Amino acid sequence: MPSYHKNTKNRSETDVRDLAAKFGVVGELSSEPVPDSKGEITYDISQLPAHFSANNKDFMTWNLEDEKDQDPKLVPTDSDAGMIADVFIASHGTYPGNVRVSIGHTQAESCDTTITPEPCKVVSERTDVFYYHIVDGYVFLPDWMSVEMGEHGHIIRFVSRWNSYEKTDNVKIIPPSEAVKILQKSGVQFDQRDVVMGKVTINSFKIVYGYADPMVWTDRVVPLYHFKGEFKGTNGTSSWEQYILALKET
Repeated sequence: MPSYHKNTKNRSETDVRDLAAKFGVVGELSSEPVPDSKGEITYDISQLPAHFSANNKDFMTWNLEDEKDQDPKLVPTDSDAGMIADVFIASHGTYPGNVRVSIGHTQAESCDTTITPEPCKVVSERTDVFYYHIVDGYVFLPDWMSVEMGEHGHIIRFVSRWNSYEKTDNVKIIPPSEAVKILQKSGVQFDQRDVVMGKVTINSFKIVYGYADPMVWTDRVVPLYHFKGEFKGTNGTSSWEQYILALKET
């Protein structure tokens, strides 16, 4: 299979200002940009009630200073949320094209501690529409966009880390059976507070692209096996997912 090289454009301060202007944020930089340990420079521009931040490479975020609770009854349906998010990123010139979309919800609960067991109800909810980059039919894990919204589809936050790629060298990969052995040896990772002692099953696996070492971001992405499954334990069931490097050792 091919490996890929990430093409990262080094944005200038002017590029960042032009991006911010697309979101209606025009102002002075909040502080003097300083490179971090990776050499990335982050620019911040604020114009109440909005804040825009972008680095000189692939990351940017726009958000409103809106932390109030969002009425769960007024949050749009998932289908409406997807359409609202599409329109939002397209209208700001950032729609990436070839994507996979998923929708999640962030909820806050209030519980009555005077009653056992504690009855809880959702008192605030936000909807997140996630976009994942598809290249040559594969999901590229380093890249994603998200649009967060609240009541009536009101957009609260937008985050983007998106790149372009080119194929480089071809690499040999291990078969799925060998990846399963590695998974068995390393152990499945899951929240051990939820389940103890039980049986792990693999429900699905597929090839995706990401970093060879998840703790080290590079410009090279390689094939990974993405496993999903279920852990049935003595005190409950938990879902899990895990990535195994697919590269064959030379």
